[in-house]
Amino acid sequence: MLETIAAVNQAVNNFVWGVPAMVCIIGVGLLLRVRMGFLEISGWMAVVTFVLFTDAPLEKTSWTFWFMMQIAMLFGFILSYPVNALLIKAGIKKGM
Repeated sequence: MLETIAAVNQAVNNFVWGVPAMVCIIGVGLLLRVRMGFLEISGWMAVVTFVLFTDAPLEKTSWTFWFMMQIAMLFGFILSYPVNALLIKAGIKKGM
């Protein structure tokens, strides 16, 4: 009887913590990142880390790191401005 319960528990755990859980976790994470307007900065920093500077991570005290961070802030502003304008026009978000 105990083996049957363990087998059922294992099957349920494999299903619940398999693909459905990963879809929910990643989907909710992406949704929150988009809703918060944080996708632009983190996306740019991922490009900087994994594409542009693959040899070694950038030092947080280097000017290159902070320059790339400023570019990320500029991208964030440019990409979030139309979305915020649309949300304000639709009445979902309150203007300043």
